[in-house]
Amino acid sequence: ALKFCHEKGYAHKSIDPDHIMIVKLEKIHSVLIKIIGFGSSTRLGATNVTNQFSTQNTLFVAPENNNSKLADKQDIWGCGILFLSLLTG
Repeated sequence: ALKFCHEKGYAHKSIDPDHIMIVKLEKIHSVLIKIIGFGSSTRLGATNVTNQFSTQNTLFVAPENNNSKLADKQDIWGCGILFLSLLTG
Protein backbone atom coordinates (compact mmCIF):
# COMPACT_ATOMS: atom_id res chain seq x y z
CA ALA A 1 0.00 0.00 0.00
CA LEU A 2 2.83 2.38 0.83
CA LYS A 3 4.58 1.62 -2.46
CA PHE A 4 1.32 2.42 -4.29
CA CYS A 5 1.06 5.79 -2.50
CA HIS A 6 4.66 6.65 -3.36
CA GLU A 7 4.16 5.64 -7.00
CA LYS A 8 1.15 7.99 -7.16
CA GLY A 9 3.30 10.81 -5.74
CA TYR A 10 2.09 10.94 -2.14
CA ALA A 11 3.72 10.32 1.22
CA HIS A 12 1.73 9.36 4.32
CA LYS A 13 4.20 10.94 6.82
CA SER A 14 2.54 9.36 9.85
CA ILE A 15 3.03 5.59 9.74
CA ASP A 16 2.33 4.21 13.22
CA PRO A 17 0.19 1.43 14.75
CA ASP A 18 -2.84 3.73 14.94
CA HIS A 19 -2.83 4.06 11.13
CA ILE A 20 -2.69 0.36 10.26
CA MET A 21 -5.92 -1.57 9.84
CA ILE A 22 -6.03 -5.37 9.47
CA VAL A 23 -9.12 -6.90 7.88
CA LYS A 24 -9.74 -10.62 8.08
CA LEU A 25 -10.89 -12.15 4.78
CA GLU A 26 -12.94 -15.19 5.76
CA LYS A 27 -13.49 -16.64 2.28
CA ILE A 28 -9.79 -17.00 1.42
CA HIS A 29 -8.47 -17.40 4.99
CA SER A 30 -6.18 -14.41 4.71
CA VAL A 31 -5.84 -10.84 5.93
CA LEU A 32 -5.73 -7.50 4.17
CA ILE A 33 -3.54 -4.76 5.63
CA LYS A 34 -4.67 -1.18 4.98
CA ILE A 35 -3.08 2.17 5.70
CA ILE A 36 -5.47 4.79 7.08
CA GLY A 37 -5.15 8.30 8.53
CA PHE A 38 -3.88 10.43 5.66
CA GLY A 39 -4.35 13.71 7.56
CA SER A 40 -0.63 14.54 7.55
CA SER A 41 0.07 13.22 4.05
CA THR A 42 1.75 15.39 1.46
CA ARG A 43 2.54 15.39 -2.23
CA LEU A 44 6.13 14.29 -2.82
CA GLY A 45 8.33 17.30 -3.52
CA ALA A 46 5.62 19.80 -2.54
CA THR A 47 6.43 22.93 -0.59
CA ASN A 48 6.47 22.01 3.08
CA VAL A 49 3.56 23.39 5.05
CA THR A 50 4.04 22.68 8.74
CA ASN A 51 1.11 21.95 10.96
CA GLN A 52 1.68 23.40 14.42
CA PHE A 53 -1.12 21.23 15.78
CA SER A 54 0.31 17.96 14.48
CA THR A 55 -1.02 14.79 16.10
CA GLN A 56 1.79 12.56 14.88
CA ASN A 57 3.17 10.00 17.31
CA THR A 58 6.73 11.27 17.82
CA LEU A 59 8.09 7.77 18.38
CA PHE A 60 7.47 6.97 14.71
CA VAL A 61 8.44 10.31 13.12
CA ALA A 62 11.74 10.44 11.23
CA PRO A 63 14.35 13.04 12.22
CA GLU A 64 13.91 14.65 8.78
CA ASN A 65 10.23 15.33 9.45
CA ASN A 66 10.27 18.91 8.13
CA ASN A 67 12.04 18.08 4.86
CA SER A 68 9.36 17.54 2.20
CA LYS A 69 11.95 16.24 -0.30
CA LEU A 70 12.46 13.23 1.97
CA ALA A 71 8.78 12.54 2.70
CA ASP A 72 8.88 9.04 1.18
CA LYS A 73 11.92 8.21 3.32
CA GLN A 74 9.96 9.31 6.39
CA ASP A 75 7.38 6.63 5.57
CA ILE A 76 10.12 4.00 5.35
CA TRP A 77 11.42 5.16 8.75
CA GLY A 78 7.93 4.84 10.24
CA CYS A 79 7.58 1.31 8.82
CA GLY A 80 10.95 0.33 10.27
CA ILE A 81 10.04 1.60 13.73
CA LEU A 82 6.63 -0.07 13.44
CA PHE A 83 8.21 -3.44 12.58
CA LEU A 84 10.77 -3.02 15.37
CA SER A 85 8.01 -2.37 17.89
CA LEU A 86 6.11 -5.44 16.63
CA LEU A 87 9.23 -7.61 17.06
CA THR A 88 10.22 -6.33 20.47
CA GLY A 89 6.78 -5.71 21.96
